[in-house]
Amino acid sequence: MYSYQNDLKASIAYYARAVKLYEEAGDMKGASQSLNNLGSTYINTKEPKKSIEYNTKALHIQEKNNDELGMSNSFVNLGNAYEALGETNKAIEYYTKSLQIREQLGSKSGIAESLYNLGNIYFANKDLKNAKQCLDRSLQLAKELGFPGDIENASHVLYKIYQSQNNAKEALEMFELFTKMRDSTNGIEQVREATSSKYKWEEEQVKLEHEKETAIAIAESKKQRLFLLLIAFIAIAIGVIAIIVFKNLQRYKKAKRIIEKQKELVEEKQKEILDSIRYAKRIQDAVLKEQEHISTHLPSHFVLFQPKDIVSGDFYWSIEKDTYWYVAAADCTGHGVPGAFLTILGTSFLNELNATETILTPAEILDKLRYRIIAELSITNKETNETRDGMDISLARLNLKTNELMWAGANNPLWILNKDKNELREISSHKQPIGFYPTLTPYPNHIFQLNKGDTFYLFTDGYADQFGGDKGKKFKYKRLQDLLLNIKEEVLEKQKEILFKTFIDWKGFFEQTDDICIIGIKV
Repeated sequence: MYSYQNDLKASIAYYARAVKLYEEAGDMKGASQSLNNLGSTYINTKEPKKSIEYNTKALHIQEKNNDELGMSNSFVNLGNAYEALGETNKAIEYYTKSLQIREQLGSKSGIAESLYNLGNIYFANKDLKNAKQCLDRSLQLAKELGFPGDIENASHVLYKIYQSQNNAKEALEMFELFTKMRDSTNGIEQVREATSSKYKWEEEQVKLEHEKETAIAIAESKKQRLFLLLIAFIAIAIGVIAIIVFKNLQRYKKAKRIIEKQKELVEEKQKEILDSIRYAKRIQDAVLKEQEHISTHLPSHFVLFQPKDIVSGDFYWSIEKDTYWYVAAADCTGHGVPGAFLTILGTSFLNELNATETILTPAEILDKLRYRIIAELSITNKETNETRDGMDISLARLNLKTNELMWAGANNPLWILNKDKNELREISSHKQPIGFYPTLTPYPNHIFQLNKGDTFYLFTDGYADQFGGDKGKKFKYKRLQDLLLNIKEEVLEKQKEILFKTFIDWKGFFEQTDDICIIGIKV
């Protein structure tokens, strides 16, 4: 209440008392929230160093208790404090940390705030490209949420950016949006002021009427009774209004308690869900690590694996059998938790199919895998009994003695890089998924004799489909082919580093589109 009245000294005193009481009660989450409030208030008192002190204390508590929502708020406050101190790099660092957590939590309002903070500071440092990217996303989210204040803030800075670029059309559009939102937020205060003036005028009129009635009552004793009855009526009306106001206040307090309780339940459930997903990630990581065959006699190889969410709908699989090495990159339907369930199922089926002594070709494995997916997945269309889930996969079998490569693909191709030629040869896949398809035909095998030094690549579509760059376009397969040709002389581990850095630079502030899996193998 004191904070809303801009009585910063009093609000600091009460926040400090709250911290002490929470600590005595053992409620460290409450203590961290009050420390955040203290840090925010010291920003308003132009004391950023004290703000850093209290927000740092809050952050230590939140990290210890895995309070991601609280951590995101602390990072924003620290960003504000360092920005006030003129330490731009630190401010950007903390705003970026806050953005990463809020994107993980899916908090649109929080994402919009962090993007605005980043955009504003980039603009102040004349980094117009990054400023515009952040503010465009912030404005889009603010519009989706219908928050006039956030729309006003983002459009105001975008107006300045377009103005500095002499882009009159876009600048005018942003200025009109800014003034519209500003008028919208100012309108509430204007209504309050107008209402206050109206009641002051009415109060003055009642006072004048009262004086007139009193004068009449003194002069005309016969009308005194009528005057007293009028006063009694006003008193009764005030009493009725007071009762109504009191009951409404009680209802408001009760509703507020219910909302706070529901908020606590939602936060608790969200934490339980995230903990469950993280546990699922540990299971998936354990399954994938079993596929990483690190052996001196196996060819040099790398695996670039970058899930979109905590768990992945892409997976890689590998097995050694006699003189053969099987390796695959697969993309299951969807991503996140639903896709992750399919990766476990796909890995299990592949291991089961290759558990016998029989040496299967890649095409035979894909045919059998498709049959198992269609037959055993429980998620089907009840009317047509068509399985709607499955996967795309690129599966290779390398003879470790003769270097003969046998390959089959379901929607995902194979790329082969000849050591003596500056070209990347593409072998097209069979255009049917591992799953339901109207007309099922067997997967064909492709056989190649590789030479020492040749490299081949298996991959899913996540890397090529990533949006980014200056215009927010897809990376596309042609750009990926050119990149692999440019780095063909590098060792495979270095190729992996370059691929990952290129992906991060291309993505920029855009959200990751899909899971990513690229496997490179040199004979």
